[in-house]
Amino acid sequence: MVFSPSLRRFLAYLKPYRGLVTLAVVTRVARYLIPLALPWAMKVVVDDILVPGAPHRLSLNLLMGGMTALYVAHGFVSYWRSNFAGTAGHRLVFDLRRDLYQHIQRMSLSFFERQRIGAIVIVLAVWHWKLALVSLVVLPFYAFLSKGLNRRI
Repeated sequence: MVFSPSLRRFLAYLKPYRGLVTLAVVTRVARYLIPLALPWAMKVVVDDILVPGAPHRLSLNLLMGGMTALYVAHGFVSYWRSNFAGTAGHRLVFDLRRDLYQHIQRMSLSFFERQRIGAIVIVLAVWHWKLALVSLVVLPFYAFLSKGLNRRI
């Protein structure tokens, strides 16, 4: 793949946190998959438990215990997804801000005498939309995944 220099620089900031990002993606997928067990449980109740002569109580209790465990797992997965994504995001923003601050501190005073402060702010605003564009790259992946899962339900 061919990346622009700006994207390559941004991905370099993401590299130390790729483990956290990977865990966030994996837990996000798990968070989507766990609720899909509810239709399966309803199928088992209707097809296997509610038929005449079926051992109702034990099967139903096991199924409901399993569903309760799944929703507890859903809560844990949701928490950890937020934790992983939030930690990676905050650390990435911290690294960007730290490096920007250090870069500005290293600049000579003559640079600030020659440049108007408005020009510097405009440059930062131009960077902002490019970074926002990078963050939107993952949106089609989530839309495709969501559409595919909704079709199966």
